Amino acid sequence: MTEHTGAYLKKGVASDVIFLLEELNNVLRNTRIISYGIGVGVKVGLEEGK
Repeated sequence: MTEHTGAYLKKGVASDVIFLLEELNNVLRNTRIISYGIGVGVKVGLEEGK
């Protein structure tokens, strides 16, 4: 019985870790898009300012 519980816990932890990694990946992708957008906005602003 304890072995079964241990296997279930490992499976649960693994799925939690995978979920967290996917969430982190989404956050990083969104951050990259936002920072790229800011970079483009700054570049356009500087070009117009000249």
